[in-house]
Amino acid sequence: MMKKSFLLKLLVCVLAIRSVSLFALALSGCTPGSSEEDSSGTDKEEEVELEEATGLNYTLSNDETYYIVSGISTETRTAFKIPSTYNGKPVKEIGDEAFRDCDLFNSIIIPNGVTTIGDAAFYDCVLSSIAIPVSLTKFGRYAFTDCVNLVNIHITDIEAWCNIEGLQYLMDNYTTRGKKLYLNGELITNLVIPNNVTRILPYTFKNCTSLTSVTIGNDVTQVYSNAFMNCTSLTSVTIDNSVTSIDRRAFDGCKKIVEVINNSSIDILPIFSPFGEKKGGTSDIVNKDGYLFYTYDNTNYLLGY
Repeated sequence: MMKKSFLLKLLVCVLAIRSVSLFALALSGCTPGSSEEDSSGTDKEEEVELEEATGLNYTLSNDETYYIVSGISTETRTAFKIPSTYNGKPVKEIGDEAFRDCDLFNSIIIPNGVTTIGDAAFYDCVLSSIAIPVSLTKFGRYAFTDCVNLVNIHITDIEAWCNIEGLQYLMDNYTTRGKKLYLNGELITNLVIPNNVTRILPYTFKNCTSLTSVTIGNDVTQVYSNAFMNCTSLTSVTIDNSVTSIDRRAFDGCKKIVEVINNSSIDILPIFSPFGEKKGGTSDIVNKDGYLFYTYDNTNYLLGY
């Protein structure tokens, strides 16, 4: 009887310990590879190192010094990294229409060393996530047109991102869905344009719905049209004294902006305003006694000056 009692007590203890372990595991949060929010409230997306694709087609460049990815042959992975080398030579381009109309993969990493993504390279793909290397300098025409699921964009350097030619073919790809731009795995909410960036090109941050504030850096002289268009969560913009020109509609569709700290010599006027038109009531932007006011639906907001 004593032996049975002892075994019963032991079983109860084991079950209790297991229950506590499971409870602690439940509290521990996300599984590997999932998105999570850290203690500071920053949205993170854990970067999972994808396997390199082994079933792609390649074309040797005309000067025979590098390879161009030209399509898929036997690849079956739904998420993969493009190899940085092939047959002992670097991979530098994603060719025109290389993955056009492909419904195989939803996540891809472009390796460092690739400089160009060709015309219609990912046209009408089911792609939802892409990692862009610091080496990339150009998106070809319609490179991501009709990629309606493409939301998550991973980069490692803001300065390099601002210098890519053809960003409209990624950020304005004929879809109404917002973009989530991640810098080294962290969702960008408070964007600071670094020094050495001299201009912000059209569409650079268009549709980045996670942005809440933007500080335009010391070396920026011009902000082009549509640069921040439809950043619908943006509430605050700081313009440094180096800025000499902000094109009309640069901030069009940013309907939540209530603070503009303008350290430049630019007068922000209601006519041809870079902040676009507000809907739902009469609106005006007025410079008065060194302060910048925004009037919307008979309510005055102090923007700063």
